[in-house]
Amino acid sequence: MYQDENIQMLGVVFCGGKSTRMGTDKGLIEIGESTWVSLAKEKLERLGIPVRISINHSQEEVYSNLFLKDELIADCFPIEGPLCGLLSAHNAFPYHDLLIIACDLKDIENTLLEKLLLELRNREGEHDFFVFENNGQYEPLLGLYTREGLQKIADLYSLNQLEKLSMKHILELGNTYAIPLSENEQSQMKNYNTL
Repeated sequence: MYQDENIQMLGVVFCGGKSTRMGTDKGLIEIGESTWVSLAKEKLERLGIPVRISINHSQEEVYSNLFLKDELIADCFPIEGPLCGLLSAHNAFPYHDLLIIACDLKDIENTLLEKLLLELRNREGEHDFFVFENNGQYEPLLGLYTREGLQKIADLYSLNQLEKLSMKHILELGNTYAIPLSENEQSQMKNYNTL
């Protein structure tokens, strides 16, 4: 359970991708009696933090039948990819740190989410972003993005000074703390792109 009176934390499930390779909206894929988006939302809620769902505008009608309107954050920047969802969530909640998870990372266990929160507590104020490192590469779609770090990126974007509009680029720009994954943890990071 997450408890820290000094930090406002918001969980965000990313569902706004086009799911081109999957051929269907990943968040709505059923797993048992649930869906991928609901499964990810429940994992974040177990941490005791409020949770929102990041979507693109074409998903608003369908997702508003599944979640309250206040639970949805629709993309509001003309950017392709998950950076649009991240900046849109920061725009809606500028005073919150964001703990994000992509809906297609369905094998993630809560121990990894708790590890991100622990690193933030242990290194509060020292880093902009906290993500896992898998074979020398950042895993940007499961991470903790501080409000200060996000504001720096938002400022660069508004000044048209972001060279690349990608999650990996902002992790390279920011003061990012990379947490190495164990072999067991690496198996949790599979994202699913085909049925």
